[in-house]
Amino acid sequence: MSHNESRTHKAFKRVAIDLLKERGFLPHQIHEEYEELHRFDGRVGRYVIDVVGIGESRKVAVECGGNKLSKLVNLRKLFDEVIVVDNDTVVGMYEYWRTRFYEEVWPSKREAQRYKKEAERICEEANKEVDALRKEVEALKEENGRLKSSAIK
Repeated sequence: MSHNESRTHKAFKRVAIDLLKERGFLPHQIHEEYEELHRFDGRVGRYVIDVVGIGESRKVAVECGGNKLSKLVNLRKLFDEVIVVDNDTVVGMYEYWRTRFYEEVWPSKREAQRYKKEAERICEEANKEVDALRKEVEALKEENGRLKSSAIK
């Protein structure tokens, strides 16, 4: 990662790395600031790609932020897939995860609250039964004490 990169560009790279991990790339298969040599139109050159995933059967390039269309077109010739991470991508991912959160976590939370209320109701009933048994035991102790005192007389 270059020291001159903006915070936004660094954040986009973190998103790019997460995208590659979701696509099955392992950490050692993910490279930042990857240099790719190329030859187009008889000219030799190099591209520095923000993040690249290189697996056994595929190569995926991820460019972060604004890019020249010609670079993206040429990268498509060198890689199996080219992904652009920009504001639209990040906002789309946010919406995706927010939707998954509300669909998957909140129902579980509501269900947990329902079970919690049920458990509280059961505990309350059990506490009432315990209180009733304590009163009964106290009454029996008092009666036992009266019987002992009357037997001594």
